[in-house]
Amino acid sequence: MRKFWPVFLCLGLCACSQQAAQTPPDTAALLLKIPAADSTKYNKTPGWHNPYLIVRPDWVGLISSDAPNEEQKLKPEEVLDVLSKLPASSWPYGRVVAVVANEGKDISEPEKVAVRRSRGIIGGELKSAQVEIEWVDPHRL
Repeated sequence: MRKFWPVFLCLGLCACSQQAAQTPPDTAALLLKIPAADSTKYNKTPGWHNPYLIVRPDWVGLISSDAPNEEQKLKPEEVLDVLSKLPASSWPYGRVVAVVANEGKDISEPEKVAVRRSRGIIGGELKSAQVEIEWVDPHRL
């Protein structure tokens, strides 16, 4: 049994190193591969061509250039993961997203609380991933 001890040790180390190599990169690391936001590009261009988030009481809508006429429904905690999987072509302005959160008169007080909670979650996660936020006034829509 003593003769095989080095073999078992080597196999164990190889297995551990393969598991570490297969661990996917975290979402923040993937998002950091996108160039930093360039406000000169989006302040001079009509419209918005980067990802756009719409914070609703029960979910968050994502609109991107991949499917500009389609709103993807997400939970607030899914936003970073989904953003990190968008192709580079979805980020012409760099690492910045537009976010609108409707807290207007047309929704109930509990719904307003839910919107604010989701807005806080999304804002914190985007900031921690170094993604800039272009807050959109819902009254301008």
